[in-house]
Amino acid sequence: MEILWIDTDNDKFKVRVERDEDLWYLSDVIDDGDYVEGETQRKVDMGTDQKSKSVRKTFFLGINVESVTYDPSMKSFRASGKIVKCPDQVSKGRYHSFTVQNGDVITVQKPSLSTYHIKKLNDATSPPSDVLLVLVGRDTARFGHLVPNGYEVDRVIEGEAEKKAYDQEIEADFHATVSEHISDVVNREDYQTIVVASPGFWKENVTEHIPDALQSDIITASVSRVDNNGFNELLERPELQTALSEEKNRHESEIVRGLMKQIKKGQACYGWDETKQKANIGAVDQLVVTESFLSDAKANGFFNDAEQVMKTVEQQGGEVVIISAEDISDRIDGLGGIAGVLRWKS
Repeated sequence: MEILWIDTDNDKFKVRVERDEDLWYLSDVIDDGDYVEGETQRKVDMGTDQKSKSVRKTFFLGINVESVTYDPSMKSFRASGKIVKCPDQVSKGRYHSFTVQNGDVITVQKPSLSTYHIKKLNDATSPPSDVLLVLVGRDTARFGHLVPNGYEVDRVIEGEAEKKAYDQEIEADFHATVSEHISDVVNREDYQTIVVASPGFWKENVTEHIPDALQSDIITASVSRVDNNGFNELLERPELQTALSEEKNRHESEIVRGLMKQIKKGQACYGWDETKQKANIGAVDQLVVTESFLSDAKANGFFNDAEQVMKTVEQQGGEVVIISAEDISDRIDGLGGIAGVLRWKS
């Protein structure tokens, strides 16, 4: 997702959707009662009454959102509500559904744009920096890494195989060299996940040479080419989405493990009442909150209080971490859904 701007004074933001995963973030940011505007398609009647026909046209519309739906299996996000801004060809007060897709630009105004919402938007623009991308062919390999708007190529390795005929020995030597480069890069730059992609079986030729200690960090994928378009293709592959999800879970798991260690040392708090009290006196250095806790806060009318605690921690130089992975958040939910690492022992 690309954030075009955020206006905290007026509780508004404008974003461009760039990949399917962005729709999940939008489903967590856009709520009933928000206002959404942008280009969208709608059927209108064209012609005379006797010979009119419905034609789908693109309009710039604004709606007051009454419901949102997100279907991950269909990669679909929809915000529905009454039209309040439209050209003359469209009637105000009619219902319309924004179906948001990759490439769409929308502006959203909320009754209150919270720290939680801004954090979610920023999460969508910040892919993990510890995922190594490798495209490999018969005699070419490209190394890259993820950046907010896609990928960045770090290096290209060329082999010595003859173009007119396959030389199995030279190919084997080249793919062993690529494996050595992967090991060197991982050890030097501390990548946690390695995605190796190729047309055909080249990826297997590379991964079989990678040391056993790194084998569990490897995910393989298929692409049709080894140039920069191959990276674009890889960004859409489910294997990469799996790698990103695993990396996010690994990061959240490390945070929760660190919190549990601090609880044993007596340098942590947990539960709503205790954590709120510690945050208000400036004692919380890292606040850990689960998605389910925030959902409960919305449902039970104390989300604004929870939001204020998050703001307080950040204003005092602390870090706020929102845990979304269900199997990881269970441990925090068992402590009340909210906890904090303290700057000093209780």
